[in-house]
Amino acid sequence: MRLIQALRDGEPYWPLPENWDMDGITITGHFVYTLSGTYLR
Repeated sequence: MRLIQALRDGEPYWPLPENWDMDGITITGHFVYTLSGTYLR
């Protein structure tokens, strides 16, 4: 849930430039989580 909160904390986001001719964009990221000292990907 921290990722969702981080995204919400970054709001408001600027609209995409009109010349991109799209309503949204997909951003792919790499996240590494730790749980009791064990790394999860």
